[in-house]
Amino acid sequence: MLDSKIEQASPHWTEVSKILYIPHTEKEYTEAVRLLDNLIDTIGEDENHPLASLMELLGIIIEKYEDEHVPEITETADDLNEMEWLKASFNNPAFEYLRDPEEDIYTISDGIPFYEA
Repeated sequence: MLDSKIEQASPHWTEVSKILYIPHTEKEYTEAVRLLDNLIDTIGEDENHPLASLMELLGIIIEKYEDEHVPEITETADDLNEMEWLKASFNNPAFEYLRDPEEDIYTISDGIPFYEA
């Protein structure tokens, strides 16, 4: 026999499982990060918000995925040649959002090159 709390939650699991799941692919991981970002934007640091525990759980799940699937840059930038470091950073899914067009906010006309200063 199921615990009464599980019985009460059971009818809602189909919807809840769309946002609370273990990511197994990069696509699922990216979606989980998007959901977490949305929660962070909504909740901020309000620990009393009704969805604060969901935000915490998603953070733990994402951290676990990153620990298992995202290569860590253990060497300092000084130890790597610049190109290796840039490639590692570029391939890190944590920076995927930087490829979004709305993140590309600078143009060459925004400033003068530093060597001309």
